[in-house]
Amino acid sequence: MAVLAELSSPEAVAAFELLRASLQLDTVPRFVELLATINRLSGPDFAVRASLELLDAVRDSDDLDLVELFAPSIDDPIGALSLAQLLRTYQGFVD
Repeated sequence: MAVLAELSSPEAVAAFELLRASLQLDTVPRFVELLATINRLSGPDFAVRASLELLDAVRDSDDLDLVELFAPSIDDPIGALSLAQLLRTYQGFVD
């Protein structure tokens, strides 16, 4: 229910459709956080704002190997935001 409650923009609905196969009970909080970020950035110029969000996350991260590993997904705004969240989550564990 928490995930479905976050589907308030077309971009969030698209992200849900793209990533719902990987949604498991233990990943719900991270997925809700991702959809909240997508809702915050949704609308015109969504792709540009997603790219800027990823740049901020890369700038704050020390793990460029992780960025290179997931680099193919950054052409897609949803993939870019997912990578940004992954970097921030990983950085939170390292700190």
